[in-house]
Amino acid sequence: MNSLLNNKKEDIETTIKAELAAGRRITIAMDGWSKKGLTASFLAVSASFYSTLQLKPLHVLLNLHQVTHPHTGEMLADKLRSSLGQWDIDTQKVLMVVTDNGSNMVKAIKSIAVDRPECHDRLEDESDMEDGESEEDEEEVEDPEPDISLHRLPCVAHTLQLVLKEIEKNDGYKNLVQKCRGIVKGIRVSSVATEKLIAKCGKTVIVDCTTRWNSVYLMISRLVEIKGALNEVLEDMKVDSLTFTEWSRLTELCRLLQPFREQTDLLQSDNLSLSCVIPSLLELSLHLQDSTFTKSLALPLLQSLRRRFAVFLEPSSDLFDPLAATACLLDPTVMTTMLRNDMAPLLHAAKSRVQQEV
Repeated sequence: MNSLLNNKKEDIETTIKAELAAGRRITIAMDGWSKKGLTASFLAVSASFYSTLQLKPLHVLLNLHQVTHPHTGEMLADKLRSSLGQWDIDTQKVLMVVTDNGSNMVKAIKSIAVDRPECHDRLEDESDMEDGESEEDEEEVEDPEPDISLHRLPCVAHTLQLVLKEIEKNDGYKNLVQKCRGIVKGIRVSSVATEKLIAKCGKTVIVDCTTRWNSVYLMISRLVEIKGALNEVLEDMKVDSLTFTEWSRLTELCRLLQPFREQTDLLQSDNLSLSCVIPSLLELSLHLQDSTFTKSLALPLLQSLRRRFAVFLEPSSDLFDPLAATACLLDPTVMTTMLRNDMAPLLHAAKSRVQQEV
């Protein structure tokens, strides 16, 4: 069995290497996480590219490294170099590296230089040089090119979740979410209450988790969904439920967070194209400008969204990256987004990037 598995593994590795070698440009993604209790930590390195052999986009996990503390930028860079070397990936083919916004990740990507193509057209024959010009003189004239590091792009889905952290700064809604957690915990620790709730509506409450994206939305949306049955069970338990005002605010919060859940699911899917980033961010921006939302809740989210995503939406920003706008312009399904009057700066930046590449 071990022999069969090893042979199969080698066959798959050979196939993946052939796909990577045939691919034109490759996007690398890096993400790290630790086991509960910090007993072990891991770093995953994956590759996304368009397969010229299968004529479809592929996403493959290259390596799952077990890493030790501290998780320094140098250590993460060494693991990435190891993966690129193992899979024969030339850094010149790496379009970008997608990571979270951790300072160690940023430092790791900046420390990896892009390989430079060798110059094959240099004139070695002294007869081709001007009279009195030596080869040594020619070398002295040349200025060394500065090192170019890999191009890093922040993970859009991860940054969206950072935008939602603004809710925790609003005491009113923070206390409301805390009260919801208390109700959920009370139901979950009681088998009688759980059975009653399932008997009444066929569903139970959902516990949120700090490391699970959109888990707060999933928790409160389930509470809103089973409101009637939940109130009956809480009354039987002699436990206070939410007030009428609190239910109204919870419903508003649920409506506010729903598009974030939808866009996060879209932006983290394997089938995502970079061209979808700009339309998704604009849709969320318009959603937060809905006048029916409480301004003290929606306005901080809107400001955080614009600040954190200035890298994609604000050409005047020092951190601006035109790659997403360029992808949007070149995608016929969403390019009309770039043709709006208010998108003129982004359109200009995208055109400049296209001209630069050509």
